[in-house]
Amino acid sequence: MRFYILFVITVFSLPAYTIGSTSNASIDSLLDLHFEVRNKDRVKALAVANMALEYSRAASDMHNMAVSLECIAYCHYTNGDFESAKSYYIQALAVYSENAEKTGIASVYNNIGLIEQDQGSFGKALLHFKKALKVDETAVYSVGDSYTLNNIGTIYLYKGHHQKALSYFELAMEIAVRENDTEGRINYYNNIGLVYQSVQELRKAEISFNNALRLAKNNNDQFSAAIALINIGNIFRDKKDFSKAQKTFNQALEIIDQLDDSDLLTECYMAMADAHQINHNYKESNKIILKAMKSNELTGNQRKAGFLLFMTGKNLFYDGYFSPSLDYFRQGLHISKNLGLMPLSAEIYQQMAIALAAITEYDSAARCISLFGELSAKMSLPEDRLDSLGIEDQDTLQKILPQTPQQPKSKVSFSYGKILTALALFWGLLLAFLFLYRWIKKHKNERNPS
Repeated sequence: MRFYILFVITVFSLPAYTIGSTSNASIDSLLDLHFEVRNKDRVKALAVANMALEYSRAASDMHNMAVSLECIAYCHYTNGDFESAKSYYIQALAVYSENAEKTGIASVYNNIGLIEQDQGSFGKALLHFKKALKVDETAVYSVGDSYTLNNIGTIYLYKGHHQKALSYFELAMEIAVRENDTEGRINYYNNIGLVYQSVQELRKAEISFNNALRLAKNNNDQFSAAIALINIGNIFRDKKDFSKAQKTFNQALEIIDQLDDSDLLTECYMAMADAHQINHNYKESNKIILKAMKSNELTGNQRKAGFLLFMTGKNLFYDGYFSPSLDYFRQGLHISKNLGLMPLSAEIYQQMAIALAAITEYDSAARCISLFGELSAKMSLPEDRLDSLGIEDQDTLQKILPQTPQQPKSKVSFSYGKILTALALFWGLLLAFLFLYRWIKKHKNERNPS
């Protein structure tokens, strides 16, 4: 599964904000403005959220004080300042707890979980999602359960536990249907579409994404319609039908232009660039990446900035420019390491190893393979460890979670397993390099016949 796909469909748990929840209309107006501009102009969104926080404190409005803190945290999170984001989320959690707002508490746990997921700390992410689920069980706002279950399902999807992911998505759908939550149903179709896509059931995935698109259009939800179109475009990409893929992405762009959403625009450009890359149109792919970089400047998303540099490096590498590609890999890695994004760092190390081997820097390549292996091992949690984090009591699990057979524990020790993994990765990367080297040499010979 390509790394950026999860950026498109991950559901951010929005702060527990309700219009008219305070007598101070100016605070409501400020928060409305924040939500309006948060995906267009992050600097303005942050300034407005800080102003709302000041007004809330002056008015002793505990609810909107917590909401404002969550909004500030969101801006820091998307800008890549994860530590500041966590700090503000924790402050919001304290206020929600003091005010006994269970929906707000669950929202904070979900958002902290999303940060941990982005950084590759899947165990910690699952811990926070399950805390949110436990809080939601006793809250009146049961729709929140649906989003929490979707987040848990996404963890299992990322880890390749497809059946378990489907189980959580199905539970989320049951709640969405019961509560007549159309957005929750759209999320369900997008999520199970990604499950089918990850196991190469492309026809089923396409049907699921089209169901999401139909619901979004019927609900006049342009944002969700654009996401569904991007996902459908990715299916055509996987089918190698690049003409239909670009046509579908263009349909998404038309909607995004109306929404004036810079964040979603960047996502669409990334998907388009990826399709061109797979179709070996490397220069065209880099042209679109430049557009993505420009739109991303408006929101300042450092995570996407790092990934775009990585994509540029891949285009240069596949086009035979090994040394220049390494410059972009290193720039992307610098951002990724600063943000603590283990999944992206692992991908970059993997690609750098091949590029370094291509210019005969074998010692450096071996070091990158080692670092790739270390990060992969750090992100790999066996199924039994994912399920035994001790969040819910057994009665809770019996009520909410689907029962699955207990997996036998591996007899291989963790350290020995890491060695085996590293060796397998080394030989896998070496074979990949030899294959790519022969392919690139042949490709250059075809372009430059003697």
